[in-house]
Amino acid sequence: MVKNFNKLIMLLLFIYPFSSLYSHERIANSSCNIFIDKIIENYDQLKNHYYLGSEDELYGFTIENTWDPNLINTYDDGKKTIGNKKFKRDEEGNIFFLNVYPNYASKVNFKPGDKIIEINKLKTKNYNDDKINEIFDNKKKKVEITFINSQGQKITETLNTFSEYTISKYLDFKINNFNSIDNRTFETDFLIEYVIQAEMYDGVKKGDYSDMDNDQLFKLVKENLYEIKDDGKRTEGSCEYTDAEVNQMQLFSPGWDIKLLNLSYKSKDTSETNTSLLIYDEINGNKFESVDVKSTFKGQVKIKNDFDLRNFPFDKQKVVFSFYETSDPDVVIEPLLSVYSNLDMLMNKDKLINGWNFVDYRLVGKNYQEQGFYDDKFVNGLNIILEIERESSYYVYKIILPIILILMVCWSVIWITPRELESRLTVTIVCLLSLIAYNFVIDSEIPKLEYLTIMDWIIFTSYIFATIPNFLCIISHKLYTTNRKLCFEIENKAKYFGPASYIIIVLLIISYNVNMDPESSVQALKVLAK
Repeated sequence: MVKNFNKLIMLLLFIYPFSSLYSHERIANSSCNIFIDKIIENYDQLKNHYYLGSEDELYGFTIENTWDPNLINTYDDGKKTIGNKKFKRDEEGNIFFLNVYPNYASKVNFKPGDKIIEINKLKTKNYNDDKINEIFDNKKKKVEITFINSQGQKITETLNTFSEYTISKYLDFKINNFNSIDNRTFETDFLIEYVIQAEMYDGVKKGDYSDMDNDQLFKLVKENLYEIKDDGKRTEGSCEYTDAEVNQMQLFSPGWDIKLLNLSYKSKDTSETNTSLLIYDEINGNKFESVDVKSTFKGQVKIKNDFDLRNFPFDKQKVVFSFYETSDPDVVIEPLLSVYSNLDMLMNKDKLINGWNFVDYRLVGKNYQEQGFYDDKFVNGLNIILEIERESSYYVYKIILPIILILMVCWSVIWITPRELESRLTVTIVCLLSLIAYNFVIDSEIPKLEYLTIMDWIIFTSYIFATIPNFLCIISHKLYTTNRKLCFEIENKAKYFGPASYIIIVLLIISYNVNMDPESSVQALKVLAK
């Protein structure tokens, strides 16, 4: 009996550490976990849940905005915040289409990014933002616009309203760190966070969607995730669910169908995704009731870009985050106000990324049509475009100016007497070899391209002007003994014409390339395109 008792004691002592070790895996009976159980218990009433949209008479487009930190945003309760968005305009005061709703894309001739130059036969610059909003909001009056498309065609169109079902997914976006740019692969490395938010309902049709007390999803979120405090205000919901938990509840998360089209890498170690649910009603100061589902991503990503290096090293490039809806043609992606303020603050940072300057940003929509789609069906996307200029001073001071000095040394042999052929050729050959060494430096900076950059043309021209003194020395040496007068005439002209013509040709190369594509050139050189 004593032996059996001792064995039992030993067994309990053996089991206890393991039971303590795994005790943390028990799930606490918190409001977040209770909500999961409630959703599962009531799933029969939620099985048709989906994103809530609307069907209104609309023109089906939005206007591109930018952030102005000098504007004051005043809310209904009298509170004010510094900074607000306004229409983005070019130098002539024209505005741009931000997005065209996918269900409207086949019914209109304009596309996202097209420039509106006239409204009702009056130049756009003559209207302020409020007047333009007033014109587009009044659907009863005829509106005629003239716009320029991406092909440069000028088109006049009378706007028509259409009633198409549209679901809005709202995008918030922030860059926490711009890590690097790979000049050879055109990949950009970032730490980012973005949020996709959409209004949702239980799938049961209602007469009034602004009153959601009879919506089962709204009720479950309100009763289980939020509490009313003593002062009558509601506590903020703090439950964040993993993708596995959302799958367990069989709910939709709006971020699952929004992808980055040009994503080349996403770090598994530093990335996290979660989903939360938010309530809007009178208690927190809203005139409507709704439940929104919010999907949040944070982490390290690499974005593949299509850089045009023809103007290298005086180039301006576009880093594009291409968000697009992958499944529902009724969805339009709309940027939140904070996207503009976040990008504006990023642009005002002293040093965002070494070797580059962040000079501007744009938000431009896009409608995609994949294989197998009906000809009138599209899925919507939104491009967040960062315009960055290369800091050219490195290449000017460390490559271009040294190349010019090498050429000057090369042409200085003309000042040596023509009879010293060996001394002359030694200098010119050494200069030519130095240029070849600089070519290897440039090759390490950029990938092999099917076209020539400004730097390539400069180096190619430098090769030609480095070889001319070699032939000139040989000819002059020959003429020195046969026709000394002609020899000195050639030498005297070459002393000044050679270096001057080289400088002029280099400037013409830069000017020609900038004129061919001024939008891809640094701001400092755009004066050459005018």
